Amino acid sequence: MVSNREKRLDRLTNTWTEAAAEVMINEYLKEAENWGGDGLFLLEAANGGTKLPEASVKQAAFLLQCTLRRTDLVARVGEDCFLVFLLGCRSREDAVSSMNSVRTSLERETDLYMTAGGVLTDGREQTYDSLLKRAKAALARAKQEEKFLCFTEMCGKMETGAAETDLAYSIRPIPEYIEDSGKADMDFIRKIMDYFLPGKQECPIEMGLKRICAYYGCGEAYILERKSGGKDYEITFSWMEEEPMVRNDNLKTIPGLIAERYLELFRNRKVLACNRICELEILDPVIAERQKLRKTRSLMQFPIMENGDYIGYISVNDNKKERLWTLEESMTFALVGRVMAACILERRFQRFTQILMDHDRLTEAWNYNRFLSEGRKRLKNAPLLQAIVTMDIKNFKVINANYSYETGNDILVGISSLLSNFTGGGECFARIEADKFALLLEYQTVNGLQHRLDQLLRRVEQIPREEKKDFSISCIMGVCLVEPGDTEMSILVDHANMARKALKDYHKSIYSFYNREAERKFAKERELAFRMKRAAENEEFVVYYQPKVDLPRKSCIGFEALVRWKMMEGQMIPPDEFIPLFEKNGFITELDLYVFERVCRLIKSWKDSGRTPYPIAVNISRIHLTKPDFLEELEQIAGKYGVESRYLELEITESAFLNNPGEILEVARRIKERGFVLSMDDFGTGYSSLSLLKDLPVDIIKLDKEFFQKRLSDREKIIIANVIHLAHELDIQVISEGIETAEHETFLTEIGCNLAQGYRYGRPAPIGEFTDLMAD
Repeated sequence: MVSNREKRLDRLTNTWTEAAAEVMINEYLKEAENWGGDGLFLLEAANGGTKLPEASVKQAAFLLQCTLRRTDLVARVGEDCFLVFLLGCRSREDAVSSMNSVRTSLERETDLYMTAGGVLTDGREQTYDSLLKRAKAALARAKQEEKFLCFTEMCGKMETGAAETDLAYSIRPIPEYIEDSGKADMDFIRKIMDYFLPGKQECPIEMGLKRICAYYGCGEAYILERKSGGKDYEITFSWMEEEPMVRNDNLKTIPGLIAERYLELFRNRKVLACNRICELEILDPVIAERQKLRKTRSLMQFPIMENGDYIGYISVNDNKKERLWTLEESMTFALVGRVMAACILERRFQRFTQILMDHDRLTEAWNYNRFLSEGRKRLKNAPLLQAIVTMDIKNFKVINANYSYETGNDILVGISSLLSNFTGGGECFARIEADKFALLLEYQTVNGLQHRLDQLLRRVEQIPREEKKDFSISCIMGVCLVEPGDTEMSILVDHANMARKALKDYHKSIYSFYNREAERKFAKERELAFRMKRAAENEEFVVYYQPKVDLPRKSCIGFEALVRWKMMEGQMIPPDEFIPLFEKNGFITELDLYVFERVCRLIKSWKDSGRTPYPIAVNISRIHLTKPDFLEELEQIAGKYGVESRYLELEITESAFLNNPGEILEVARRIKERGFVLSMDDFGTGYSSLSLLKDLPVDIIKLDKEFFQKRLSDREKIIIANVIHLAHELDIQVISEGIETAEHETFLTEIGCNLAQGYRYGRPAPIGEFTDLMAD
């Protein structure tokens, strides 16, 4: 663990502690038994008798590490005493050469001088304690005789012949290291504080980083922050003296697991200062490797904390040389870091507040309001053609219901990430609500735009697989091409939505372009929906009737009730314009009851006048069948007018039986139990028509008019003839709809179908127009 590594380093000098050195040397000696050729030395740094200041100790340690080889071990074992273990030291001459190099470096760079004593191993069994004891004796001899360097042999004799036990050297213990901010450069701190003073005009963070680099003579500084709402970290601000020849964008972000390792590094430090990158390797090799990729030679870093939570750091890097960070420099950086961290936290709060206002919290995409405001700006003086796209996922609620809301959220986040990578330049996108997104795209040709949309559909379909989900999704898009003069984003989004909603019955990924016909239809539907309830109150819905005839007798045997909408202004609205709308918004159930009551009223009038009533068929919507009390409502209306149920035929389309066979079968049985005549309309449009006949208790099937819209082939005639024969065998009456020609009538008579309905016998009309037919 990082924390264990940290305890093995001296906090002031970043050299090994004596405890760490003892463990490593003993392990090495055990493995290298009988090798010989190594040396252990104690070096004391002094400046003339006074106590060595911490800055001098730190500088001496840095020079030791820079002068010796990377394989040599350096540890601080006393207040001003260092232990050096030279690996591969084959002779006394090698040892003297190494010690002379250290001595020269100290005298050249500082006012310190060095006294050293050491022992060379000879291959015999030995331990750290035995070597240290001899090194202490040698150092004591060197100090006594005022020599630069003395040795002791492994045989126990000093080089001068005196016994080592005659001499002793006492190492002064290492005092506790306390970081002292009083050593900081307060003039520079004041300049930084003035630059980032709260209330002052906001200054670029990058310029502050540039000032820090200038102060320290470094070429790079940057700020790493945790992403809002995420676990990963990213570089939010940076300054570099020289741009790299090859940019590595992978270094701009850091996975959360790696970045949080820094928390352990900063736990007991105001500042993480590494004079050499190898010091960072000791603390955390993974972090050190990333810094090597940045070409870092030495660095200082300050943690950014928010309510005790680690959220990033400020880093100043020297990419040209290893360097000693002095106490003044590190303490100055600690205070500079506090000032900048406070500024960064303030700006993070501002960004977070702005994100709450402008962004969707789940996906971090823009919200709809931000999309509209930014889109208006981008519509002006756009260099390329533009298009507004709205999209949603087909049956997204099923994903939430069957796989959990968390799974659904994963898909939404994946879509947002995809759109973020998909858009560029002057393009943008937003999450409108739920699974609905909107995009502003640029294009040069419509073909090019279509190619991009095809790519986007395929990539959206791949998201579940990328998220390792075991389901597939379909994406529906509406596209509105922006035309010159278009300035209102909300209208363009509405147009794209119209095109998208026109595809609601599709079950595969698809897109559609907005056109004027779609706009007219949408506007018409809105108008009709606005007027429908008032129209019912004003009895604008008119019931028309179409006769059913007995072919052999050429007589009327009943009617089908059909509804028309005649507006107050006199305009007649055909049923195919309002019936689908009413089925969609649910008003169809009220219209069913409206027609049913007027049929009952007509039958009552016939009875009151002494005429035998004709049975009348009334269409019942599939939506009505899902209401548990709809039969009670019908019985109540029929009872109100004293109409027996045998005169009332309830027509249900074949598609209703196919969509919910089990549920509709139960409804059919209840209808029969109440005495109503039950018929199946549009028979033959589904794939399972014949299989329905064995289960459903219907009295009548009505062959779909599509059979008779063209000249019948011999195969079609055979199919129709056998369906009619099968129905008669099951005691089910058959009525053929859409009969318009004598040829059709002759064919039906030949195959034994005696009942028909169509324009040949009368178009839908008010009941008064069939007076002569009923008299006959």
